[in-house]
Amino acid sequence: AFLGADRHWPAGSIGLLHMAVLYHIEWRKALIDVLAATQSQGAPLSTDTGQRFEAEPTDCRLGRWYYGPGRQLAPSAAFRELEAPHRALHACGKQLIARNRAGASMTELAPTLHELTGHSARIVALLQELEDAVLERLTEARLAAVAPALPSRTPEAPVRAASSAA
Repeated sequence: AFLGADRHWPAGSIGLLHMAVLYHIEWRKALIDVLAATQSQGAPLSTDTGQRFEAEPTDCRLGRWYYGPGRQLAPSAAFRELEAPHRALHACGKQLIARNRAGASMTELAPTLHELTGHSARIVALLQELEDAVLERLTEARLAAVAPALPSRTPEAPVRAASSAA
């Protein structure tokens, strides 16, 4: 289980997850910016410019995180689910680059851009699920660390009123 007691999820995991989200969003924004710029210039994308978006999912910054330091979160279902939409996102990116080079208009690219957006939304949602799980684990760990320091409470015996009969 992801939140098993034998797992350690350091607070640094939150920062790594935030960086993974930023890496992903930056890649997607850059791809859309490049496509829009080539459309406004009326020229297809150059080979050099498109190479970044033709990279394998293991080679982008999110992929390097996923197959590197992110592996500490591998027991999570959300982490395992992340691979499929990430690969699909890259497939869409490659398709957009190829179609742009073939002279496709933004109108013609729109369905693939919409598909790209769906994969992107899923990636961000899964990364958010991972953050929530890490935060939950950190909270549980902090509570467990504080609990032994708290005095134990024993039920008190009921206080009896002093008997007035003598």
